[in-house]
Amino acid sequence: MMKKYFIITGASKGLGLAFTEGLIHEDHVLFLIARSEIPDISTKAMLKNCRIHNISFDLSDIENIPHLISNLFDHINDDCEGIYLINNAAIVEPVMPIDKAENGAIEKIIQVNLMAPVLLVSNFIRLSKRFAVQKQILNITSGAAANPHLGMSLYGSTKAALDVFTKSVSLEQTERKNPVHIHAISPGFVDTQMPQKLLEKDESEFGGVEQFRISKNAGKFRKPLEVADKILQLWFSGKLKHGEVSHLSEY
Repeated sequence: MMKKYFIITGASKGLGLAFTEGLIHEDHVLFLIARSEIPDISTKAMLKNCRIHNISFDLSDIENIPHLISNLFDHINDDCEGIYLINNAAIVEPVMPIDKAENGAIEKIIQVNLMAPVLLVSNFIRLSKRFAVQKQILNITSGAAANPHLGMSLYGSTKAALDVFTKSVSLEQTERKNPVHIHAISPGFVDTQMPQKLLEKDESEFGGVEQFRISKNAGKFRKPLEVADKILQLWFSGKLKHGEVSHLSEY
C-alpha cells in the first residue's frame, strides 16, 4: 500500500493539532514536531492504523534543524506516494513596541517564525529530490503580514518575509523537473491560545486589541478543526495554487 508522508510543525496544539487530527488515516505517515507532548494522538492514530512519529523539538534550535529533517527523510520508504510539509509553528511574543522588547525575545521569534521554516523548506527540497512523487509545502501565514499593528512589528514582519519567501521559492521550482509546489495561506481568526493572549493585551502593547475583541464578540473566531479541514480540503483539491499567498476567506 502506497503512503503519503506528512511533516507538521507545531503539532501539539491549536491549528497544528487540528491538522494532525485531520490527517490521521491508514494511508498516511505523520511526523509530528512539537515542543510539548501531543495528547491522546497515539491512541487516535492506532485506531485508524496510522503510523506516527512524535518528535520533541524546539524550532528555535535552528542549528539542529538540518539534522532533524535529514533524520525524518531516513524514515521515508519506497512505498512513498507523496511528501508534504506544513510549516504551522509560530510564536506571537514579544507583543509590544520594539524598543521595549528584549534582545533574546526578538531573536527567538525570528528563529521560530522565519528561520525555522526557511531551513525546513531548504532541506525538504534538497532531500526530496530523489523522490519522483508529489511534493508540496504549505506555509501558514497571517493577515498581520499585510496589516501592521502597534506592538506586532516582529510577528507581522516575520510573516511578511515568509510570504515573499514562498513566492520566491515557487519561481525557483517552476521550471524544475518534478518540482516542489509551495503555497502560503492565512487562516484568519482561529480560536486558539495565540489570539486569546492578544485579547488580554493592553492597547499600549497591541494596537489592534479592540478590533480583535469586536471580531471575537461577532463570532468571527473559528474552531481549529473547522479551519484545518477547510484548508486541507482546498490543498488536496488543487485549489491552492503554486506560488500564491492566499487568505482562507477568499474561498
